Amino acid sequence: MDVLRRVLVQNYTRAITGGKEVIKRREKEPDGDGLPPGHARIASPYDLDARWGVKRDTFWLGYKLHVTETCDDEPCCGCAGDRTGRRGHDKDCAAPAFPNLITHVATTDATVPDSQMTGVICGDLAAKNLAPGRSYLDAGLPRWPPGASR
Repeated sequence: MDVLRRVLVQNYTRAITGGKEVIKRREKEPDGDGLPPGHARIASPYDLDARWGVKRDTFWLGYKLHVTETCDDEPCCGCAGDRTGRRGHDKDCAAPAFPNLITHVATTDATVPDSQMTGVICGDLAAKNLAPGRSYLDAGLPRWPPGASR
């Protein structure tokens, strides 16, 4: 019951005007009386930690997963079809598969931006002696080692 009460209080306001009770949906500032910030707002009574997230044109209710993987070039094997050092060998090539490996996973609140996790992930990788030689990010500002100037 407490969770349902909190959801109602954060989304609706009650006012008594001229002896009449009026219940209104809360709206964003400055016109309305304000909604709680997204990281504090309960979005689902079934999962109190789930939050609304948005990235570009995608909206979701839940969490955000930050995955870090290796991105090294495949080494040359010497077969006739391997001219660039990347995938594209002859079909008879006996070179072993060269997969990208997941090196770090972090699950956060859906409201946490990717750029806010860059330093945390770089620090965790360095602590495990898995610091990359170079970094590629789809969001945020790449900095390696952590704290280095751009």
